[in-house]
Amino acid sequence: MLLALAALPQGAHAVSYIGSASAGGTNLHQGTTPAPASYTSAYEGASSSVEMSDAHGGTITTQASSGGNPARIAVSHGQILYSFQVTGDPWVLVPVRVQAYGEASGTGGGFTSVAQFRVDPAFTDGVVAQAIAQDNPAFPRSTGFVVDQVIQVYSNTDNFVNMAASANVGTYQLLGTAYAFVDPVFTIDPAYADRFSIVGVPSAVPEPSSWALMLGGMAIVGGATRRRRGLSA
Repeated sequence: MLLALAALPQGAHAVSYIGSASAGGTNLHQGTTPAPASYTSAYEGASSSVEMSDAHGGTITTQASSGGNPARIAVSHGQILYSFQVTGDPWVLVPVRVQAYGEASGTGGGFTSVAQFRVDPAFTDGVVAQAIAQDNPAFPRSTGFVVDQVIQVYSNTDNFVNMAASANVGTYQLLGTAYAFVDPVFTIDPAYADRFSIVGVPSAVPEPSSWALMLGGMAIVGGATRRRRGLSA
């Protein structure tokens, strides 16, 4: 099942964290908050979780597992919506570096994992990225995306960010696990950094070089974690 990225209302500046986790088809935890949140659910061996943080430009981690019980399904979904502005002299095109990492994977059968990221600036081209993994010959069982792109952003205008991750084990009689992760970061071109600043992202962003190092570490840790889940399953 693919998740649809909901539309951001025009002029929205507050951050919205939307998440849900369900296990066994009955135990549902969900909510929408203006602050980072996490939801977990467990039922007769099945489990699911979503964690949404304000690190960098926001991060989402979702996991689901049938837990060795083929009669149970597990679903988790997380979404972060917000807009940011590059503030300074009005109506100046400012180069902004957009970096984002997404991962989708699973083990066993009956899983679907999706990671999605989108940024829509006013009047200029944005960025769209998506990774889908599925227990289906038409899709890879482990995939991801890496975005490293400079976009032109008009100062003092809204730029809408929509990021989402979904991990589902949704077919009865199949044992499986699912995992999805997404994490972006935004930085102003150094030539403009003394006159413009980014406001509205969930938290302060690290330097691109340090974020790239963290990104590589997360990819290694994520791969090791999935291998351990696969062995335990």
